[in-house]
Amino acid sequence: MTTLSKLSKDLIGVLLLVLFGYCFLFVDINTNDLAIPASLLNVNSIFLSIVLEAIPFILLGVFASALIQVFVSEELIQRLIPKNPYIALLPAILVSALLPVCECAIIPVIRRLLKKGMPLHIGIVILVGAPILNPVVFAATFY
Repeated sequence: MTTLSKLSKDLIGVLLLVLFGYCFLFVDINTNDLAIPASLLNVNSIFLSIVLEAIPFILLGVFASALIQVFVSEELIQRLIPKNPYIALLPAILVSALLPVCECAIIPVIRRLLKKGMPLHIGIVILVGAPILNPVVFAATFY
């Protein structure tokens, strides 16, 4: 990819982001003139609320992933994971209970650990177990 096409794609992306921000802040859509169904507006509100609630948790996962990238080496992961695949599931269950991230934030963490050399079956156990076993997530869901 040439630098000119990459620059033009970046410029288009920035312009679209600025246009979206302008429309979001300053354009007032009168629903009576457009005849937009109330159910569509309801879906839009629910979608935006879910996205805005998930963004802080995704950023937490990206931050945890960056910490893993900087402070955890491939050799450390290979040394800590048992060679027997069935015995390796026990530390995975413990890690999934101790990681203070929800189902949104666990995805970047598992991706980083897989790139560092963690076996896939351990990643799947952590991915499935973290939202269920984590006490912080359980308490947040309960309240």
